[in-house]
Amino acid sequence: MPHTPVSPGIRHYARPPLARCVMGALVAGLPAPTLAAGEGGETSLPAVTVSAEAEGYRRDETGLGKLPGPLRDQPQSITVIPDTLIKDQGATSLREALRNVSGISFNAGEGGFSGDNINLRGFTARNDLFLDGVRDNGQYTRDVFNIEQVDVLKGPSSMLFGRGTTGGAINQVSKRPHRGTAYTAGIAAGTDELLRTTVDLNQPLSDTAAFRLNGMWHNTGATAEVVEFDRYGIAPSLTLGLGTDTQVNFSYFRQKEDNVPFYGVPYRFGKPVDVDESNFYGLARHDYERTTVDIASVTVDHRFSDALHFSNRTQYAHYQRDLSPTAPRIAGNPPAGTPYELIGVNRGKPTREGVDTVLSNMTDVTFRFDTDGLRHTLVTGMEVARETSDARRYTVTGAPPTNLADPDPYSPAPNLRMSRAASETDASANSFNLYAIDEIALNTQWKVVAGLRWDRFAAESRADTFNTTTGALTSRADKQRTDKMTSGRLGLIYQPDAAQSYYVAYGTSFNPTAETLTISNANDGLEPEKNVNYEIGARFDLLDGALSLRGALFRTDKTNARTLDPDRLNVNVLDGRWVSDGIELEVAGRLDAQWQVFAGAAWMDPEITESNNPLEVGKVPTNAPRHTYSLWTTYDIDAHWQVGGGVQGAGKRYGNNTNTVQVPGYARWDAEVAYREKDYDLRLNVFNLTDRHYYEGVYAGHAVPGNGRSAMLSVDYRF
Repeated sequence: MPHTPVSPGIRHYARPPLARCVMGALVAGLPAPTLAAGEGGETSLPAVTVSAEAEGYRRDETGLGKLPGPLRDQPQSITVIPDTLIKDQGATSLREALRNVSGISFNAGEGGFSGDNINLRGFTARNDLFLDGVRDNGQYTRDVFNIEQVDVLKGPSSMLFGRGTTGGAINQVSKRPHRGTAYTAGIAAGTDELLRTTVDLNQPLSDTAAFRLNGMWHNTGATAEVVEFDRYGIAPSLTLGLGTDTQVNFSYFRQKEDNVPFYGVPYRFGKPVDVDESNFYGLARHDYERTTVDIASVTVDHRFSDALHFSNRTQYAHYQRDLSPTAPRIAGNPPAGTPYELIGVNRGKPTREGVDTVLSNMTDVTFRFDTDGLRHTLVTGMEVARETSDARRYTVTGAPPTNLADPDPYSPAPNLRMSRAASETDASANSFNLYAIDEIALNTQWKVVAGLRWDRFAAESRADTFNTTTGALTSRADKQRTDKMTSGRLGLIYQPDAAQSYYVAYGTSFNPTAETLTISNANDGLEPEKNVNYEIGARFDLLDGALSLRGALFRTDKTNARTLDPDRLNVNVLDGRWVSDGIELEVAGRLDAQWQVFAGAAWMDPEITESNNPLEVGKVPTNAPRHTYSLWTTYDIDAHWQVGGGVQGAGKRYGNNTNTVQVPGYARWDAEVAYREKDYDLRLNVFNLTDRHYYEGVYAGHAVPGNGRSAMLSVDYRF
């Protein structure tokens, strides 16, 4: 391929010959060459790490120690979103980054639930978010200021993560210190009163130690009037033993939010009301969402030899939330044809506060060995965790109604009152698991991946309800539940050459009744729901590995879904079934030295095939679009200028399992232009280029519109 000039930022990361050898060895499944130390104690290892930039949007590995080796050796659909793609798109949150993933859709705020609320392949993934492999179950809006990449693993994955993961799992990979001296400061400003600042400072302390500090402050509004998102974050980390056989990383993460939340618009006759995008039905002076997240971790990695690696991570997370949004609902039942100016909207205020914690210790040991001519990569591990949740709900009365056509966010509310706590839930769970997953190379072309995991999940919860006037206890429900489950994975991989990989796979997962720690009266005594996934897929690494193509056919089957007992009021039984069949395609990487692309599409046929509610049978599950797609591409015009753009879209979605409320499909176009010098990048991002009116979040009672056309101008300065 002839040499083509590229931008300074990319030229800096061009792969040296040694890096090509290492990358080629990884693709071929052979041990990488030993890297000798150079002057000043430096080695060529950092060049291998940052050379991923030269691959554009292609990434070859996940950030999970349980899945060593390249993606072509994983019999599963996996999408890796790199930080370069996130930066080029001007994404500032995990939700914005996940728009690049086919099969994903977003839920609107539900009652007192806040933060990231995601569906994957037609199933909820609200509790399937992870940070560096450890469960991250807080209710907050995750910023990307400290994220290196995002791994999205599709299909049931309890073998890797434990409970949940029916549609898949989302793992955030944190930034880590490295040997190079690097200081970057960024500032961004835009429409909707956007102002954002970031810093990323990496300072070597010695030949084997480095400190890194990432920080962020972000404030913006939205198309809807008075909505505000205000957050800041800080993430220091220290690594000792860089380049040695023993590395120890200490990290701390804090993010704090103070928002005016937006619960969108109500439905009328099964569809969102067609009103002005700036309409806000809440109470600007009384609506709030406040969260504080603190996560501290210590990770120890020790390499005994090329054949034996040990890793242990201890992490403690503390999530605090305080939420009082407004959920808009049409007042009464005005007949068809009634002008919006004559229709009232009631303001419900689902108010809650609480604290969640997760203390986890996870150990992985990786063995590489041969038996009778078979090459094994065996990962064994153990995880012990304790999770707690303390939540209080309040009854709020006296919220004044407003007008559907012209709501007043500053309505006087002299009678607004918050009662004493209406209910309080105190829940906890202890979990213990053992797992082993073995990749067996039968020969140069065939591999088998087999894994088993045993989980013990013991939860207990106490739910109290109170007289909101006197505060007297009116009822108490103490419940306990212990589940022991075995999850498995089996895959067969065929690799005729270094560019092709084909697989068939089977995997399982489970959803216990106390998956979110609390045990409801409806689910008390129920065994876990069980899920299986069947998948056939292929991956092709083209253009000397610069571009990857991936495709898969899948079926995810929830074989015993919870459904109402026809003989007992408000009690569930395991007589339901949900099935999601689909196909997905993905391309990521460089078409040439100047042209990058990241695209994906998924077509699904999700269906509730069995339910004790006849109105659900044959219907599409909540917020499960039949098709989703995304495309983002950039082109380097010369050594300085870059242009890019793309589209993200989804098909029609339903707000409930009976499909009586729905939101239409949409396609949203974005664009960017960037100018880059050695010391700085200047970038203009335009979002929703055509000013398309669409709905991003879906819930049974309301839908949340996406923002209209907006823009962001950002500068990243390296010093």
